[in-house]
Amino acid sequence: MPHLHPQYLLLGLLICAFSQAENTTPTDPLDEAFHLEAHKVVGSNSSMGHLSQVPVRVEFISKSQLEANHAINLTDALKYSAGVQLRPITGKSGEGVWLQGYESDRVAILMDGTPLAAGTGSSVDISQIAIGDVERIEISKGAMSAIYGSSAMGGVVNVITQAPERGQHAKLTYSGGSWGSQDQTTSTNPFAKQHLKAGYSVRNEKGYAQILLDNQISEGFRSDNAIGTQGWNGYKSNLSAKTFYQFDDSSTLTISPRLYREDIKTTNDNFIGGIGNVPKDKVDITSKNYLSATFEKDNQKQGKLKISYSIEDYENESQQDLVQTTHVEQSRTTDIQHSGFIAQYQINDTYFNQYIFGIELLQDEMHATSVKNDGIGNIETAIEVDNKNTKNYNNFMQISQQATSELEWLVSGRINNNDKYGMKFSPMLNFQYLPTNWLPGNLSFRLGTGHGYRTPTLKELYHFFDHTHIGYALVGNENLLPESSINYQATMEWQPNSDTSFDVSVYYNKIKNLIDFIEDQNLTTELTDLYGSPDQPIITGNIYTNINNAATSGFELSVSRKFDHIIGSQFSYAYLKSENTDTGKSLTNRPEHDVKIGVDLNTSDNTQTSIKYRYSSEQFSDADNTNITPDFSQVDLKINYKWSQNISLFAGIDNITGTQKKTFDGNDLRPEEGRYIYLGIKL
Repeated sequence: MPHLHPQYLLLGLLICAFSQAENTTPTDPLDEAFHLEAHKVVGSNSSMGHLSQVPVRVEFISKSQLEANHAINLTDALKYSAGVQLRPITGKSGEGVWLQGYESDRVAILMDGTPLAAGTGSSVDISQIAIGDVERIEISKGAMSAIYGSSAMGGVVNVITQAPERGQHAKLTYSGGSWGSQDQTTSTNPFAKQHLKAGYSVRNEKGYAQILLDNQISEGFRSDNAIGTQGWNGYKSNLSAKTFYQFDDSSTLTISPRLYREDIKTTNDNFIGGIGNVPKDKVDITSKNYLSATFEKDNQKQGKLKISYSIEDYENESQQDLVQTTHVEQSRTTDIQHSGFIAQYQINDTYFNQYIFGIELLQDEMHATSVKNDGIGNIETAIEVDNKNTKNYNNFMQISQQATSELEWLVSGRINNNDKYGMKFSPMLNFQYLPTNWLPGNLSFRLGTGHGYRTPTLKELYHFFDHTHIGYALVGNENLLPESSINYQATMEWQPNSDTSFDVSVYYNKIKNLIDFIEDQNLTTELTDLYGSPDQPIITGNIYTNINNAATSGFELSVSRKFDHIIGSQFSYAYLKSENTDTGKSLTNRPEHDVKIGVDLNTSDNTQTSIKYRYSSEQFSDADNTNITPDFSQVDLKINYKWSQNISLFAGIDNITGTQKKTFDGNDLRPEEGRYIYLGIKL
């Protein structure tokens, strides 16, 4: 039996002591499992509402879907969504979201409409975002810079948290599982990875307060051809709270603090001739402190004022073994601070027209230091990034109007003013047409175009991403230019009845000055001379650069069908063409074909079984298109059983086929984790 942290036991006892039965109306999980709905954009950084007939399409994942799929973090929540690609963040154990061929640092991640700061990889690590008190997740694809700012060139993922029910409520969820023969222990450990989620809430007529703990511990795993840990070993812990208070009928205040802690170790196996496999450890100690406050004043006759402020502090210490010794040869500490102020005013007139105007002030600051220890008393400390910062002063507006009973249009515009790159205007225009009497059910057409804009991150400008212990490094470039893009997309949605839906969309993105990294031969020579060793004779030096012209295009098809409240099915296919239009080469790490299939079966009133299938075609792993990573598929099994009104059991097998990357092949981009079997209980 694995060791459980004391806070697990203490919190579990408290939860059980205060738990009360909840009388909720049961819902058919199939009713929510297979239909993507659209929501209305109601402001630059506010959540999106619940109206389906609007120009901007937003797909959503409901709370029931998250629970049915046993989602622990945002990675689990998004992996079955049509056209969504999840990729490892370079040098980290986490993952980022790719949309329409755009990398994760071009997809904005929001919590209740407020942007989250990126870490050292310039992308938000979605594996660090726990799925606990989430009501729904909204996904908007395409250039959304006019609404959501610089990071939203490829789209937006907005996590909407849930307000608790009236009274006092407590909840507890525990799960654990094993990688079987790939566990790090000498024998198969049934609890090589554990997850505990516990929460408590209280609500009255004036407001509510809630607190949630989400904790994961893992012993890691090893591939069949490796001797070191391939998965992370350690813990990831989230502690979040939310307080809402209503002063009167029109004024409210929401305060949301969140704490994240991570202490994990990963191991890279390196093959040395005549010696064999030599593991090298890397330890990441990460902390994130986040606080947001939002005040809203809603006078329906005059308008709605919303003011929000957020601050986030991110600190990461990476400890790396350059050679296998008893001491750590190198450590690096990176501190990133992000703050944002947003004020917007919304007016709704009697003709279903909406007007939004606002301002946004954003600031980011980065400081990075490194320490090298040769093991014989020589310690070298260097400041790699000396409190570099960037400021953005933005103005935005949004107007939506109901032109006729069948036609609605929305226009948005944002003036981006960056202290380094100056001023840039990003517009967006969308139309929706709802024809009547064309086909049975609901039919809609959407057509839109938008301008995307993104300034280089502090990491891309200044950071030295040192992974010389595994043979490469990535260096910032202060001469980078901002990215810009133009997006065109069209969508058709048809729901002939409540049990069936069809959705097809096409898009084209033309990108200028796309930021990517390439090998610099001079840098490779310099780094090899400095850090080369018998086990790493060549250190590849990469540097950020601008690709003058690039383009992504494709289409997505989604179909869902429910049969007699017993069987439900979903199918999605995404085609993507990505190209460096200057060279004619395909962009890296972008599969041409992506297929996702799901079948849900309600075997009884209390039992639901789901099978999820995912396929990604082969893709290029280098800019010259000489290295190709294999295609791969994964099959997941999910089982949910409602034992009683207050107790549910669940179990699953992730990656049944055991598809896994080759440990020593740097061009193999397939999943790292092998087969994982788990079970859990929810109270």
